[in-house]
Amino acid sequence: MSAKSKTKAEKEKLKKEEEERKAREEEEERLRLMEEEKERKRREKQEAAERQKRERELAVLRNEEHSELRVKLASVRNELSKYYSNLVQQQEWQRYVRCDGTPDPTIAAQINTYINLNREADTCVEMGVALTKNQLSLSLIEELFYKIRQIMPSGGSGHKLRIQQFHNTILELQQLVADYIDNATLTLLELRQR
Repeated sequence: MSAKSKTKAEKEKLKKEEEERKAREEEEERLRLMEEEKERKRREKQEAAERQKRERELAVLRNEEHSELRVKLASVRNELSKYYSNLVQQQEWQRYVRCDGTPDPTIAAQINTYINLNREADTCVEMGVALTKNQLSLSLIEELFYKIRQIMPSGGSGHKLRIQQFHNTILELQQLVADYIDNATLTLLELRQR
């Protein structure tokens, strides 16, 4: 019996040692996992801090770039405004120096006078006269289209009204051209019938 007891005691001892070893391994595993978790959290915190630092640096760089771009854009707008202003002044001066008696299509009083005088003119018009007068009206239409293209880049609400006025003037001039052609055609047909 004592051999059996010994083996039983040895078994108990081995079992106890095994349990202690398992408990130690579990404790070591638990400590290792806790350490890994601490390390992971530390790394995440460090990465988050580095990410925030990079984002702040990028935000500062973006703000600096935006400031530089705003300054450049303001400079370009200023230059463009000066260019258009100079262009308009040159065109006005060229029109003034031309002194050919043609109305300025951008001045409502002048163009309205031109249109009304031509509508009140003789209805019997020869084809050559009609073509000459239409040439002037067509050049005024072309000038208005050019003015509209100049206004377009600058935009603005005040410019929309001006563009609409130019379009209305163009329509009136086109009607005047059509009336001259109709009158000249009528005159030509009447002459043939006689």
